[in-house]
Amino acid sequence: MARSTMCIFFSLPLPSPKFLTLAQAGNPALTGPPGVEPATLQIDAAHPGAHINPMFYGLMIEEINHGLDGGLYGELIQNRVFKDDPTTPVYWSLVQEGGGSGSIALDTTQPVSGTALTTSLRVSVNNGQQMFSTNHGDVVLLTTLTETGGSQISESVTRNSKSGTIFVKVVNATGSAQPIHITVNGLSGIQPNGKTVILTSGSPQDTNTLSNPQNVVPSIRPAQGMSNEFNFNFAPNSVTVFEIGVHL
Repeated sequence: MARSTMCIFFSLPLPSPKFLTLAQAGNPALTGPPGVEPATLQIDAAHPGAHINPMFYGLMIEEINHGLDGGLYGELIQNRVFKDDPTTPVYWSLVQEGGGSGSIALDTTQPVSGTALTTSLRVSVNNGQQMFSTNHGDVVLLTTLTETGGSQISESVTRNSKSGTIFVKVVNATGSAQPIHITVNGLSGIQPNGKTVILTSGSPQDTNTLSNPQNVVPSIRPAQGMSNEFNFNFAPNSVTVFEIGVHL
């Protein structure tokens, strides 16, 4: 006995009654889906809830360009507390130009007590300008300067309370060398050999540029013959940092 097959194709969507009509062509006993009970909504006006402040407004926040990364803040610096990765300072990079070199790494040895700031960024400089970043103490020493260059010579002196090292910083903004007699009072054990870092140039208007980043750079020179009293000739248009060792 041969079987016949009929296929019907529709290009438009059919409403539910039409589907039922088509289905009943093959099975007249089909009656369609059962009726659906209507939903109910009950309102209890006898027991009001919380009062809504008229100053309360709705708020919509959308994450765009890491605007919520790490919290709401103005700088939009990614990984600002260095916790996005436990081993690597992601999103941070070290610029090494003009002969400078170094490295960066996470440091968990100096957390800020009482806060969530448990990680910092440690920057190690292998080769670069470290004139003020490393040559400074934590205690300010009082100074008295009797100068011959008018108001164009200034100084500051600090001491590292742990190592005892004294850092003497002198700015000579004049166009000529300035000899100064330096006296250190109240300390003994001044080491005879120290270090100077000198930044100088032929003109105070000289600057570094992207095309010539080494135009004005500090030079490190040994300093000898230091004691509680010694003389030093400060170069014109210069910034000089003395590192004076002290035996504790």
